Amino acid sequence: MLDTIINIPKIHFGLAGLTFDILLVSFLILKQHKGMRFKQFSFLLFIITAATFLEILRRIMSMAPYSPRTLFMLNVFHSFVYITSSGMAYGYYLYMSRFVETKERLIRILTIFNTIVYISYAIMMIVNIYTGIISWYPNPDMQWVPGPFYKTLGYGCPLLFIMTNLIILFTNIKTLPRRVFFTLLLTVIISSLGIILQSAANGSIMLTTFSGTIGVYLCYFAVENYDYDNLLSMTKELELAKIRAQESSLAKSSFLANMSHEIRTPMNAVLGLDEMILNTDDPVKIKEYAENIQTSGRSLLAIINDILDFSRIESGKMELVETDYHLTKMLDDMNLQFRIKAEKQGLEYKTDINENICEQLHGDDVRVRQIITNIMNNAIKYTKSGYVKIIVKGTTQGDILTLHVTVEDSGIGIKEENIPHLFQSFERFDEMKNHTIEGTGLGLAIVKRLLDLMNGSVEVKSVYGQGSSFTIHIPQHITGPMTITDYRQSLKTTSNESINLTLSAPEAEVLIVDDNRMNLMVAKGLMERTKAKVTTATSGLECLDLMTKTRYDIIFLDHMMPDLDGIGTLKRSQILHGNLNRFTPIIALTANAMSGMREEYLKLGFTDYISKPIESDRLYDLFYNTISKEKIVKIEPGE
Repeated sequence: MLDTIINIPKIHFGLAGLTFDILLVSFLILKQHKGMRFKQFSFLLFIITAATFLEILRRIMSMAPYSPRTLFMLNVFHSFVYITSSGMAYGYYLYMSRFVETKERLIRILTIFNTIVYISYAIMMIVNIYTGIISWYPNPDMQWVPGPFYKTLGYGCPLLFIMTNLIILFTNIKTLPRRVFFTLLLTVIISSLGIILQSAANGSIMLTTFSGTIGVYLCYFAVENYDYDNLLSMTKELELAKIRAQESSLAKSSFLANMSHEIRTPMNAVLGLDEMILNTDDPVKIKEYAENIQTSGRSLLAIINDILDFSRIESGKMELVETDYHLTKMLDDMNLQFRIKAEKQGLEYKTDINENICEQLHGDDVRVRQIITNIMNNAIKYTKSGYVKIIVKGTTQGDILTLHVTVEDSGIGIKEENIPHLFQSFERFDEMKNHTIEGTGLGLAIVKRLLDLMNGSVEVKSVYGQGSSFTIHIPQHITGPMTITDYRQSLKTTSNESINLTLSAPEAEVLIVDDNRMNLMVAKGLMERTKAKVTTATSGLECLDLMTKTRYDIIFLDHMMPDLDGIGTLKRSQILHGNLNRFTPIIALTANAMSGMREEYLKLGFTDYISKPIESDRLYDLFYNTISKEKIVKIEPGE
């Protein structure tokens, strides 16, 4: 039986094709690719395998002895061979359409049209079993006879699909990778040649399905091969990465140029005004120059803080430091600051605060303040006239209060296409228009990343030329029932600064250690307000020597010093023979203001820490809360 089948010359190409089809099916099962394009490829392979198998059965059946049942089955196989052979061309269309990234409307129209044509063709071929309108086997001699629609439908349908395949290829020639384009084009050519040559040979050899098998192999090894697919995917990712890197490089270059300007501007003011102070004896001018130096210094510090904060966030080192705090106090502090800033710029400052929301909260109030401040500072900077407004509301769910803070302005607004890029790093828009406005371009990037850390979110609405509205949503834990109204009724109006100004400690002994003489001068000058007795040292070794001679009430110890740093000095002092300050509070003085540093210094044995530049309020609070209460003297009014 097997010898008989093999010796049928018409099926040699068919057997070869079927063998290759089965091998490729095995490859697909082993690879287990995913994706819609691969599903269409699998369908194409299935329809080619089915067409080849049915063509072989038809050839074998045509060699069998006549019987009515055999003749009927031969006609069934004959019609289904046409259905699956035309299905090959339809399958190629479905597969090729998956490579198209543009002209979606054209693809949809062609897909609907081709699907309707193919289903109609399949129905006609089933009818053909009984009618022979295309072709069939009507006689006992088992010879097929073409019907009236043989050429029109028998070859017209697959040729229609081949034409649509060519339309897809040549309308997307610019977007398709060259390897994909030429592989698919060669596949269409080979399939077309198979149909033409089989027709020219009057069906004496099986070339239609064999050409389909060659085409599907070409597609597999040139396009669908897993390694090539990975290479193509990796190449696209590398191209995208290159584009992103170039964009990032341009943004960073612009950022660095902007930073150079932003840093040099306040530095120029500091150095210039300092020289003017040295050249004048007028106390009024000296005071004015000194105040301007302080303003420029704070601007410079804000720029540095932005850069450091962004760097910490990007490196994953930013951590939230959550504590209990009063929302009312934070809002009042910010409102005072914002009002002064807005009025200086000639803007109306408005507030709308729901005073019935809970105000005893737990969270990182420093970062909440930073988020709101960054957004409000932007609103003030980019508003030349009109108003800025802060709206504070809240929604409660269980023990969580979600703060809804909206900052509105009547400023220059933001173009709609720029809104999605607002929170990207180093981004500034309308540079030509806004070149006079100070800023690092990091403020909103920091806001977005801090909100992500807090599980918060931000919404932006803007009309270019008319104003903007930023709404932030920050979840915070509720720690008490008090509302803003309740807190205001119980709030004591005396500020920390006024308390500090009414205190002194003339009997307190203070040691300040820093290798930088300018820093020593600043710290000593600030401590003069306390009237304490201040001693200074410029090294760790000098500090250790002084610790054996005098009992101090508090020691401020710089961290970064040459030879022996602050940590080394602290450790040596703990085993120092004759140390009179074994139990004296030691405060770390450091320029390292990173989040979580207080906990690190406490672990090392310091009592507390204070960052540079030194904030006077923080210094006085720390001083009076650390030294013995017996050394603190209250200054009576008029003294």
